[in-house]
Amino acid sequence: MFCPHCGSQIADGSAFCPSCGVQLNASAPAAVSEQPAASSSYKDYQTFSIIVSIVSFLCCGGWLGVIFGVLGIVFSSQAKTAFNAGDMVQAESKSKNARLMCILGLVMIGIGAITSVIILALYGASIAAMFSELYALAL
Repeated sequence: MFCPHCGSQIADGSAFCPSCGVQLNASAPAAVSEQPAASSSYKDYQTFSIIVSIVSFLCCGGWLGVIFGVLGIVFSSQAKTAFNAGDMVQAESKSKNARLMCILGLVMIGIGAITSVIILALYGASIAAMFSELYALAL
């Protein structure tokens, strides 16, 4: 048997869906079909958003990468809350926003990496000489 609200498979005779918590009407078997509900495009991007934020902070993503990562965390949290409340339209919308923020964060990481490579290629020898002079002064 499948939940008419979220499409999760449930045990026969269940009073509530264990996934979404909707109350099932045992007296109306037509309400619970044998076909799952249409799949939604809701995806959880929270872990991915956290990774984007950390990589942006530690590496070359810059503050924009961190901001996009944090916005991804916020949107994915809102999507998860909407999904748990059974509001699939809101969950899908927030999930898409979280995905967009993750993509923008990754773009910022890429731009930062390319910029770092260019700076090292242009000024690498000067930077190395400066650090070797500082090291010699420290001794």
